[in-house]
Amino acid sequence: MSLGENIRTLRQQAHLSQEKLAELVGVSRQAVSDNLTRTEALLRRMEENIGCVKRYMESREALREILEAAAVLDASSDPAMSSLGKKIRTAASTLKE
Repeated sequence: MSLGENIRTLRQQAHLSQEKLAELVGVSRQAVSDNLTRTEALLRRMEENIGCVKRYMESREALREILEAAAVLDASSDPAMSSLGKKIRTAASTLKE
């Protein structure tokens, strides 16, 4: 595992400070800081190119709106509308994490 992979893994799993990461990995705090800065820049460029996070956030918002609309249908006194609301909510629940 590379230095960068070690630093990212430790930081993610243990929520460690840069100073503590540097101590554990055996490098300077500046080396940890530089690596994290490069990694964040790389992730930003990747997101700009592929837009994964943006699409994910848009999907989550659309799902929220669908569930709100289904709840309105679900609360309807009309059995057909209520049934439709339940069906939408059930289908939408498969999209949740």
